Amino acid sequence: MRRALKVFGKIILALLILLLLAVLLFAGIRLAVTLKTKDRITPLAETVPLRTDGQPYDAIIVPGASVLRERIPSAILQNRLDRALELYRAGVSDKILLTGDHRPGEYDEVDVMWEYLIVRNVPEQAMVRDYNGFSTYESMVNAAKTFQIRNAVVVTQKYHLFRALYTADAYGIEAVGAEAAAVGSTWDQMKREARECAATLKDFWYCLIRKEI
Repeated sequence: MRRALKVFGKIILALLILLLLAVLLFAGIRLAVTLKTKDRITPLAETVPLRTDGQPYDAIIVPGASVLRERIPSAILQNRLDRALELYRAGVSDKILLTGDHRPGEYDEVDVMWEYLIVRNVPEQAMVRDYNGFSTYESMVNAAKTFQIRNAVVVTQKYHLFRALYTADAYGIEAVGAEAAAVGSTWDQMKREARECAATLKDFWYCLIRKEI
């Protein structure tokens, strides 16, 4: 019995050590990604400065988020679009790349974003739609490879910007971030942060191996 308890105790200790190492790995990667990108994020209500050469950016990139059944952007997506609209009107870029999940007849983030900006007098020729932005990683890879974007402003909530900018960097986009307003309760934000840690680990690995999409 004592021997069995000792073996059981060693197994529990090993599992705890593995769990601790996993937590440290998650935290370390998240910290590294944050430190690499945090100085390129423009806070809410501030206008992103023009590039050092004074030229506008190739594009303002808006990653998708959930939409409602009535073809209305969720609050989190609306805040991204409003921030992008503000930057577009300020002349930060003359092009907006809308990238997200697009499943005709089922679920469509991209066209809902497009419709939202059309109503607000953004001309069609100023917008580009990426129907294959099913994840942040895919959105940034498409921006670089399909749309040949070399410098950009990424607009999303701050917790999401670190990973988006890191991925853009990995694919040769000189990217800066523009913070969009957060939504929801503190508990909602904690859940998003937890999911973001896991997504950061995934995208960190994808960038490392240059995963094909």
